[in-house]
Amino acid sequence: MWENIWEYIYNFFTNIEWLSSAIRIVCYALGGIILGRIFSRIARRAMLHRKKEKQAAHIAGKLIYYGFLVLAMFFILDELNVDVTTIVAAAGIATVAISFAAQKSLSNVISGIFLYIERPFQVDDVIDVAGQYGVILSIDLLSTKIRTFDNLYIRIPNETVLSEPVINYTKFDIRRIEALVEVEYPADPERVKAILMDMLEKETLVLAEPKPVIILKELGASGQIYRVLVWILRDKMFSATSAIHEGIKLSLEEAGIEIVYPIQVVRFTPEMEEAIARGKARRAGG
Repeated sequence: MWENIWEYIYNFFTNIEWLSSAIRIVCYALGGIILGRIFSRIARRAMLHRKKEKQAAHIAGKLIYYGFLVLAMFFILDELNVDVTTIVAAAGIATVAISFAAQKSLSNVISGIFLYIERPFQVDDVIDVAGQYGVILSIDLLSTKIRTFDNLYIRIPNETVLSEPVINYTKFDIRRIEALVEVEYPADPERVKAILMDMLEKETLVLAEPKPVIILKELGASGQIYRVLVWILRDKMFSATSAIHEGIKLSLEEAGIEIVYPIQVVRFTPEMEEAIARGKARRAGG
């Protein structure tokens, strides 16, 4: 019995036709994986070098890699004498059936394609969408991934991203920021504007063009309310905001102009004063 078993094993592994076919199958599989990775990396690096678009390079790399895998699969099926046309037809029918069963996912896929075509944002942009604020990590077929500034990972379906208003904070290189300041009523408006403009012209983080704008917005309950509008570089947003508010405070204080805060004055009618006096008298007598 053992002799028959060993003879079967020997014949199996010494069958040249089977062995050569197995070697070709392994070569097709390894070739698809290795070539797919090599060409996907080349494509990603080329796109990043020319266009600097991480998301487009990421998608192109994936498509090339999976394209090589599909090509290798067809070669393997052909080596196994499998009718490829039958498999393609069956795959088409299965795709239609799955599409009806997963309409939500299909909607997200279509939305992802529209997002890629329209490109309202790209990887590393800072956006606010559906109440979520953070940095774009990736834009995939089904969802968009962002990292919040609290270092939280959030996955948002592409259908939601496409249907909701999106604020892109990093689309343009310059941003406008606004500061509101309320000063005392005796201060001369022209002098206040001149002091603030002089401070803004000396601030290195404020752009000379477009020019800063200072507007007397309204006469508030406690003083004159001025609206200060300046343009700054996007990546200097936080430091510029702090510097401008500090500059406003110090320049006005140095000029002797008081920055006011809300004050409420409570006046009592004679009847209310009499009632308060009677209440005090009762407490004192009691």
